[in-house]
Amino acid sequence: MHIAFLNPQGNFDPEDSYWTEHPDFGGQLVYVKQVSLALGALGHRVDILTRQIIDPEWPEFAEPFDAYPGAPNVRIVRLPAGPEGFLRKELLWPHLIQDWVPNIRHFYESEGGTPDAFTAHYGDGGICGLLLESETGIPFTFTAHSLGAQKMDKLDVGEDNLKQMDAYYHFGRRLTAERLSMNRSTFNITSTDQERYNQYSHNAYRGAVDWTDDDRFAVIPPGVNMDIFDKGSRYEKEAEVVQHIREMLSRDLREERIQYPCIVASSRLDPKKNHLGLVEAFASSPQLRERANLVIITGSIPNPLDEYQDVGERERKVLDQLLAVIEEQGLKGQVSMFALQGQEELGAGYRYFAEKHSVFALTALYEPFGLAPLEAMAAGMPAVVTKFGGPSESLLNGNEEYGVLVDPMDHQEISSALFSLIADQEEWQAMSDRGHQRVRERYIWERTAEGYLELVQKALSNGASQEQRGERLPLHPYFKEPSPENEITLTDLAKLYLEYEVLAVGETLVDFISKEQANSLRTAEDFTRYLGGQPANVAVYSAKVGARSAVLSKVSEDRFGEFLGEELRYHGVDTKNLLQTEDLPTTSIFITRTTRVPDFQVNRGADSLLTIRDTPEELIKHSKAVHTSCFALSREPTRSAVRRALRLAKRHQKTISLDPNYSPRFWPDKMEAWEVLSQIMPYITIIKPSLNDARLLFDPNMGEEELEAACLDRFHSLGAEVVIFTRSGGLVTVSDGDGVQRIGPLPFIEVHSVIGGSDAFWGGLLVAYLDGKSWPETICFAHQIAALKLQNIGHVQKCINRKTIYNKIKEHAVECTYE
Repeated sequence: MHIAFLNPQGNFDPEDSYWTEHPDFGGQLVYVKQVSLALGALGHRVDILTRQIIDPEWPEFAEPFDAYPGAPNVRIVRLPAGPEGFLRKELLWPHLIQDWVPNIRHFYESEGGTPDAFTAHYGDGGICGLLLESETGIPFTFTAHSLGAQKMDKLDVGEDNLKQMDAYYHFGRRLTAERLSMNRSTFNITSTDQERYNQYSHNAYRGAVDWTDDDRFAVIPPGVNMDIFDKGSRYEKEAEVVQHIREMLSRDLREERIQYPCIVASSRLDPKKNHLGLVEAFASSPQLRERANLVIITGSIPNPLDEYQDVGERERKVLDQLLAVIEEQGLKGQVSMFALQGQEELGAGYRYFAEKHSVFALTALYEPFGLAPLEAMAAGMPAVVTKFGGPSESLLNGNEEYGVLVDPMDHQEISSALFSLIADQEEWQAMSDRGHQRVRERYIWERTAEGYLELVQKALSNGASQEQRGERLPLHPYFKEPSPENEITLTDLAKLYLEYEVLAVGETLVDFISKEQANSLRTAEDFTRYLGGQPANVAVYSAKVGARSAVLSKVSEDRFGEFLGEELRYHGVDTKNLLQTEDLPTTSIFITRTTRVPDFQVNRGADSLLTIRDTPEELIKHSKAVHTSCFALSREPTRSAVRRALRLAKRHQKTISLDPNYSPRFWPDKMEAWEVLSQIMPYITIIKPSLNDARLLFDPNMGEEELEAACLDRFHSLGAEVVIFTRSGGLVTVSDGDGVQRIGPLPFIEVHSVIGGSDAFWGGLLVAYLDGKSWPETICFAHQIAALKLQNIGHVQKCINRKTIYNKIKEHAVECTYE
């Protein structure tokens, strides 16, 4: 088979030149090179297509062809794109379209044959794969490595700096190219499930690809170069590296400690890697310090304990913090820092430390994949690694542990995990053996190549049809003719990145739902945790039907707060405004699983601490609809924060909705509740009381007709524009000021649990309303979304194609009668 890799940025040569000296020469070059070599070793022809650079400062990249020693099936093909000199990746876009893609086509025409498939890397490679497929019919896979929206998140891009950031990074081009690439590719390849669900679910990519569709995604983890890192391998200069390490340990450590095992950290000096947390954890444990030294391997700084003035600002900041802790905690003579340069030296170093029964540590705040721990494990060292990110998949499979996962912010948890391996040699050996086996079985480049090969074969035989791929996005004019008049505007970028259809303001909490059916908490015994909170659930189901949604809410910095953030991102909800506090634990509710009105108990916490300072006007301004609940309004200071959000939304002419889910269990003072409702009702566009809400707000002894009349009269008189009353038997009344429509009875729903059904209805209702559907269509659509939810315990896992449901309603495939 003949496979071509599309990788225009950075460059490739046999010496791996500049890989640590420029941002464009990062880990993705290692990835492409190693997968290519592994495919070549399996007997397949591989072309690495990249950009030709004719520049005296970059002489290695001038020749049109190059090769790796001992790899006859792999060739590096450099083709011109734009000016001859080096260009950073952000400046390549017009030249790729005008020059590089035509040059690739002409190159293969001159050879008299084409590859069987392209595999595209990063957004720039992706758009080239799309253009080549449209011209040649050759399928392509897309490996993003990282996506532009996440970079925008890290750079804290907002309305005030959008123009400045786009001028340098060209995020408009990048996001648009990424959307098209993931939309048109046969398969999207990620390194972990977390990458798939955390990156592709971002609001900026909504409508481009269904991140819950297993037919569109494949997880193919990168590998470890076992020739370099395996515990049985040997570097030709292994003895020299070992001697260097011994000299460095003798230089930095007290003589009586030199024979101790070490805690070894090796990653770039970046605040996100959290070296500071590791040093503080080491300092906090006298028992650990009595048994082990701490070693921090730097890329190219020979003696940072004494001299590091020539390093960059970011590295200097990290080292300043580390040395301050070392001085304050009396760690001198217990910590060593020195350089090992290149993978071969690192592999030799890892083997040396493994022989000393040392432990590798990576306490990054978040690690997208985590190749470094796997390399250390291949050399025989057990690993203690952050639980946030890819390592939670690579180091854990079911109940089988291949390393120890820790909270990078919990010093005691880090030090305890390290001590458990340092102090127990049997456990050290068992973890070392399991870790090494894990790497050999799953995380080698041959496995990565086999994964790519399998996908290419699927693409060539029966790749995903366009119907399976979903709606085909139109090609933006810029990628046909990259002229100023076709440029992707700031307005286009803001719409992709800053705007939301639905902003949910209020509680995000943990629902503990009983495993068995129960009418009372007195009889319920076992519970399962779920993402909950009325506004949060509305945000989830807005996202499920393809809308951009976000929460403005507050949780604690505890484990449940972490859980809620992970769940929201998994379901595609933006969490930039899911705020954290140390003052109270995350709010939780214990609730019975039932087909009737559930019994519940509220443990109020962090959700009630949202303040007016937490409510930015920019967020409201960029949202089409703002939704909240009675629960959110029941306590200060959140009540004031919600009122500010509604007031701002009214000023900016947004749709404003309220679920009047009143209950005396969380708001005992009904008079106060009505006073608050009367104050905010002039802001409200849509309010939707259920029959149960009405009974609690008015008189439980009133009949259904009386309660409906009371709701319509009271809420309209207080200022609500639209009142929607839902009642038993699938009957819905909509009063919008122009008249009253009675819709139903709606089709019968088989209910597994009523919990969350109303919230799913709300999510569907708001999206259909924003889409301009009639009230009968809107109610029928909302009913269909609720029906899907009510057949599940917890949330619906897959995304929902709202256009399919709209068509069924229009074609009367979904029965929906009304007067």
